Amino acid sequence: MRAWGLKPRVLLFAVVIFLCTGLVSFALFVAASRSIVEDLGTRFAETNIRLAKSRIQGEIERESALSLSLAHSPVLRQWILDESDAAKRRLAMAELESYRSVFKDANYFVAIASSRHYYNQPATGGLTLATLDPARASDHWFFDSLASVHDCALNLDYNPYIRATKVWINCAVNEGDRTVALTGTGLDISGLVSGLTARRNGNLSLMLLDASGNITAHPDLDIMERNARAWNSGGRKVNVADLAQSPADRDAVERLIRGLSGAPDDVRSARIAIGNGTALVAASYLPGIDWIILASVDVKAMVDLRSLALIPLAFLAALILSLAALTLFADRFLLEPLAALSRAAGEIARGNYSISLPSSGVGEIGTLARSFGSMADDVRAFTGSLERRVEERTAELAVANRRMLADLDYAYIVQRSILPRDETFRRRLPDSFVLYRPRDRVGGDFYFFHDRGEQFFVGLADCTGHGVSGALMTMFAEGILEPLLVAPDDPEPAAIIEELRHRLRAGLASQSQGLEGERGVDIGLCLVSPASARLDYAAAGMELFVAREGKVERIRSPRRSPTPLTARFPLSGSDFYLCSDGFLDQGGGAHGFGYGAASFMDLVRGASALPWPGRRAHFEAALDSWRGAEAQRDDISVVAFAVTPGVAR
Repeated sequence: MRAWGLKPRVLLFAVVIFLCTGLVSFALFVAASRSIVEDLGTRFAETNIRLAKSRIQGEIERESALSLSLAHSPVLRQWILDESDAAKRRLAMAELESYRSVFKDANYFVAIASSRHYYNQPATGGLTLATLDPARASDHWFFDSLASVHDCALNLDYNPYIRATKVWINCAVNEGDRTVALTGTGLDISGLVSGLTARRNGNLSLMLLDASGNITAHPDLDIMERNARAWNSGGRKVNVADLAQSPADRDAVERLIRGLSGAPDDVRSARIAIGNGTALVAASYLPGIDWIILASVDVKAMVDLRSLALIPLAFLAALILSLAALTLFADRFLLEPLAALSRAAGEIARGNYSISLPSSGVGEIGTLARSFGSMADDVRAFTGSLERRVEERTAELAVANRRMLADLDYAYIVQRSILPRDETFRRRLPDSFVLYRPRDRVGGDFYFFHDRGEQFFVGLADCTGHGVSGALMTMFAEGILEPLLVAPDDPEPAAIIEELRHRLRAGLASQSQGLEGERGVDIGLCLVSPASARLDYAAAGMELFVAREGKVERIRSPRRSPTPLTARFPLSGSDFYLCSDGFLDQGGGAHGFGYGAASFMDLVRGASALPWPGRRAHFEAALDSWRGAEAQRDDISVVAFAVTPGVAR
């Protein structure tokens, strides 16, 4: 009969030992756990109720005292009685800001009865100013409070002006027996409740209720939002009884909170199925604000084994016996042989393939050692061959990369040679700038300038493609365009564009095997006549933006229109911006969207107030800020200029 192998013997022994110790430990656990869990859960819930109650009362009393002090401020009252006085306003705003710095949530509000003006300064952002309307449901709190609040009052409300739900401390600013304004602060009770819950234990949930059991603060923001909106609309609020899982549990939770207002120091507890499972629920009354604080504890998940003294001791004793027996058995038959094999295998993993693996041993250990030895020999031979091949391929790639970079550098020099020289461009256009950023080292955009004496051409073209392919298209297109610009006939920008597109299609059709419709050029061409004080414009697929008298006009040319778009503009007082689609389509911002024409028009409008030497930096800063970490999607080009009519060369 064949003897059992190492694995089944170890497994069988471990199963027998752990079954015995597990049964003993489980029996002891069942005997002691129920009463311990109930006692721990009850004490945990009641203790946290008292701690949270003290903390919340302290926060509300502190904020109420500060708000009442603010309402008694003579500086604030003088401004409220004479709201239009600028000096009193400055003093009042300084007073309000000093209080905001000590309010817990760093916010304040003032609502003035005479003007119905509502000022709210949140923790972040600017001062909110609104006019309250008695016909607006969300403003009823103000008009109701004017008639009823003579000192301070609390209410939970969703504020549509700052889009936040808070417990608002409304304190009356009185002039004699007349309430002239309300002031105070907003306290994020939900955040306080959530913070108390998080600091205690993930198994504890705290909530605040009004005297009827309606939830006024809860870690679940959906419940808070529903109750805040119900307060504004007069609808039904979410009640703590609504969270009960059965009618019996609903009755239990209603009995728990009933009559607590008559016993402010009392803490009651019960086991109730509330929320997602059965929990120990404790409740107590918060005097002064007429609320109830309720805590629920998931006792199944919070048991502290340190309080179950008998169970850990019994389990530990059984575990020590089990591990001692298992260790003595495993050391002799498993651990020592495997340790030697592991050391040898570690050397192989670090690249030391010359190590000799232990070949002694019987059964699975011996078979494993011999298999590792054979594998090490194979890996050693393969690694040597692979390293030689990697070195050869690396050298080949390095040579190819150097050649490619050299070719790309030369292509960059060649493409730059077709662009106008800066001195030539600025001689006729001193008020101008060019923003030229190919996506790669070379690209498919190019701008051009041609002087015809009394007139001159300036324009921008965006050829199909990027990188080397786009650069080749620019050379091809520029080679066709240049003779058209220098033709002796009277220049017509639209006719030049049509002829350019015709010759491009004809040239590409002979080599593109039917794909010429996918290739082409977008172009905007301006013929500037300073003596006539006009600019004649033609375009196919290119954008032109004209800034004049504080307004920006966008001239769009459909990309697939059969004829170029034409327009004429006066030179006097006009700034012209030719822009390829790379700028408008560049992704960025918070959501990665394209920059867009509307934002570009705002950028042009803002640049109109800047001197020309600073406009390029203005555009570059806006582009870089928008793009952030986003990669550049396309070639980006902007040609901007203004021309003074009648100025000779």
